[in-house]
Amino acid sequence: MRTYIVIFAMVMISASCVMGMGKSDGDEEKIKEPLKKQKPVPAKAEEVEVKPAEPVRRAPVEARRVEPVEPVKPAAGKMQPAGSETTKTEPAEDKVIVTVNGVEIMQSKVDRQIEVQIRQIQASGRQVPPGQIDAIKARMQQGLVQQMIDQQLIGGKLKAKNISVTDKDIDEKMAEMAKRNNMSMEQLNTQMAMGGMSMADFRERMRYGLGLEKMIESSGEFLPASEEEVKKFYDDKIQAGQIRASHVLLNTRDKDEVAKSLAKAKIEELLMQAKAGGDFAELAKINSDCPSKAKGGDLGFFGKGQMVPEFEQAAFALKESEISDVVETQFGYHIIRRTGFADIKDEIISQMENERKRTATVEYLGKLKAEANIIWPKKEQKGAQQEKTEAKKAAEPKLKPEELEKLKPL
Repeated sequence: MRTYIVIFAMVMISASCVMGMGKSDGDEEKIKEPLKKQKPVPAKAEEVEVKPAEPVRRAPVEARRVEPVEPVKPAAGKMQPAGSETTKTEPAEDKVIVTVNGVEIMQSKVDRQIEVQIRQIQASGRQVPPGQIDAIKARMQQGLVQQMIDQQLIGGKLKAKNISVTDKDIDEKMAEMAKRNNMSMEQLNTQMAMGGMSMADFRERMRYGLGLEKMIESSGEFLPASEEEVKKFYDDKIQAGQIRASHVLLNTRDKDEVAKSLAKAKIEELLMQAKAGGDFAELAKINSDCPSKAKGGDLGFFGKGQMVPEFEQAAFALKESEISDVVETQFGYHIIRRTGFADIKDEIISQMENERKRTATVEYLGKLKAEANIIWPKKEQKGAQQEKTEAKKAAEPKLKPEELEKLKPL
């Protein structure tokens, strides 16, 4: 069964929020220490993730009455307008950033979304240093403009191909995402809010992402992973000296003998349940003291030298899908289950096909841009060319006057 994620850049969100899959919890440091909360860190321009957000309405600018120090006489031949003592703040002049197939993308639209993103960063607890605000905004603008171009191209192509994405399609994809990451819809909504993204904004991005996915699937350029390719991926890991395993850990560090005895009795009971056909992942989620319990005890692939000796020896001695006896290490009591190919076949398929989807997406968007009529203002074109020229000059070696004198012909 094939499973997909929405891989368009406008739909991707922080892996730590919703993906929950990929990097192993099995390294020694994670076994040693529980996950810790991190203090808010200042946002950096290079780390800002560009997320198109819902437009917000600007508060009206209140006109102020200015009392002149002394009367100002109007210029000759000109009439002083009535009520000139009241000044009004004029809105900044809007400008076209780029035109995509006849549709203008305006600076005001980008500015509104930048404002919302700055607020989202602040709402998530990250500080925006005043000295970096201009660099952050510039990076946001660059990413937003490219995303708006992509969005315009995708929207036009969907309309031309008569491809629609319904609310039901979005609901099903979100339910699939929540299930894959062991979340309820309420928890997914909370994760979105913690990342500074409204659910309405996320659904809108999902709509374009799903539309792009449908176009790629219908283009015939995407090939699903074959059985042979999936098995080779797994075999290559094994041949490289890696295995994959899950475990249940009952922590006994800093425990007295009574507590250790109780832990030993409990782990032996869990072992009986596991060997009797119990769901190992569920046993880990409910009982394990390791952070990996969130993934059903899964430690991912690991090689020799990455685990403490007692754990490593027991894990590598197991056959696929086999469960160990109780293993004692400096961390406590473990029961270990070696993962078999059948256990992760669907996961490998998903990983391989998602990677192919990413590649296909980049190529497809490249084709759309090549076919499109994208017009940048001449000023922007000139500025871009000037930057390249200045960068080239800056890269040229500089010689001192006396060095130049030596180079002159005799």
